[in-house]
Amino acid sequence: MIILIVESHLASPGQITAVEDSSGLTFTQRSIYPSDTGSASLYEYYAVANTPLESDNITVVCDCLPFGGMLVFAVSGANILGIFDANPSIPAAVTCPSNGCGTCEDDPANPGTCSTSIQTSTIDFVVATVAINDAGDCGSANSQPPEGFTNLATHTFSSIFEVDYMVTNSPQTTVVFNCNGTDAMAITLDAISASAHAPISISGDSDFTAANGVTGGSGKFDDPYVIDGWTITPVSTPGIVIENTGAYFTIREVSVQGSQSTNGNGVVFAGNAHADLEKSQVQVDYGTSGSPTAAVWISLSSDVVLSGNNLNSLNNGVMISSSDSITIVDNLIIGNTNGLKADSFSNLTVAGNTVAGEQAMEFSDFSGAELSANQLAQSSGGLQISGCDTVNIESNSMGRHADSLYIGNCNNVTVSQNDFPGQCPNLWSCGDWNSPSGHDIMLVGADNVVVQNNSITFASVGLLLTPDSTGNQFIGNNIASNSCGVSASQATLDQNTFANNIFQNNTQDYCYS
Repeated sequence: MIILIVESHLASPGQITAVEDSSGLTFTQRSIYPSDTGSASLYEYYAVANTPLESDNITVVCDCLPFGGMLVFAVSGANILGIFDANPSIPAAVTCPSNGCGTCEDDPANPGTCSTSIQTSTIDFVVATVAINDAGDCGSANSQPPEGFTNLATHTFSSIFEVDYMVTNSPQTTVVFNCNGTDAMAITLDAISASAHAPISISGDSDFTAANGVTGGSGKFDDPYVIDGWTITPVSTPGIVIENTGAYFTIREVSVQGSQSTNGNGVVFAGNAHADLEKSQVQVDYGTSGSPTAAVWISLSSDVVLSGNNLNSLNNGVMISSSDSITIVDNLIIGNTNGLKADSFSNLTVAGNTVAGEQAMEFSDFSGAELSANQLAQSSGGLQISGCDTVNIESNSMGRHADSLYIGNCNNVTVSQNDFPGQCPNLWSCGDWNSPSGHDIMLVGADNVVVQNNSITFASVGLLLTPDSTGNQFIGNNIASNSCGVSASQATLDQNTFANNIFQNNTQDYCYS
């Protein structure tokens, strides 16, 4: 979907007579809105591109230029069968200043607010266009840009117009666009519907068909099947179920919203050899009191990648069982119960994610894991690993928890350069909970664990060792401002190695139990 925005200026009050495209696209006028003052008009045109464009040139034929400007951009994943949200409030347009818009000024002392709103019926790409009278961007006078929107472009010619956008998370959303601290003359608000699709169920390679949402690819390593751009709102089933496949496939820029199925899962991978979920949003707003559910559930699968997704569930964000070679990178993962929970797996990489849950991450009965550069939001439990071998935990921000890092019955674990913060970096990570962590690091029946170069601070107990934890090394850690720096019996301390640690401002450096 190609969107063209044009602003014309009073100095040339003519009309647009044609929009020409070098690739042969046909542009249709969506709206034109002149401000009551007559000083500026905003035009919106659109065209559908059925194939990728290269070096495309768009020419606006109009005697209203160059006194104004134009902007063109593309929206991937639009519903070409019903391009714009059909809600009668869309598009919205107001002249500013007016009773419908309000008054805003390029004045830090009196920035005011100009505003309009729409009510969506589908999941939408919302576009706000503002004609501005020779002043800065929305919010420039008071450093308050439009909340919830991202600036797409601001163009300065003989006048100024601004384009901002947002993507709604669910249907039936009230979207309010506020512009303050500038001299707005007119605001338009429009919404492009995402492509809708019924829940997708694929069982076996032969089910990778267009009817099941496949938009391209052949299932090979260098040409995976692609499921792309769909919006799925399931009711009685999970949004996407793919099982028992050997082909390579990628799910990209898909939105699964509000699964209310009996099992409450958003996306299910079961028995897959090669799966990739990227840049997608899965929100499961239904929790059950029976079996656990998840935004993404992976079982009996291998070579699975989750990257750049927003995964949110009232139960678990991501669940993994009996799987191998799983990579989870750069996601936002939220679960009311567990952010990320996995058992009976091997070769897991979790890196660069923000994870929240009553237990942020919990892994059991596994071998081989790389856990690095993650941010764990404040909750009762941080990272818990048990029954494991060969694990590297590095450069994570562990947040504040009753037990920030629990290592139970594990061998060959390295814990290095992690931060157990004593201060709340922001409300997202700590909320309004200002008490210290219970235990920053807790070792229970753990052997051959190396804990080095970590910041272990502001806990009731910085480091706790049970008597069955032996042969571990604690090297070069900053153990500071805890009620108790290290809690263990003298016999347990004698069976572990402590070297070059810095103790400072603890009530007690060692508490002998």
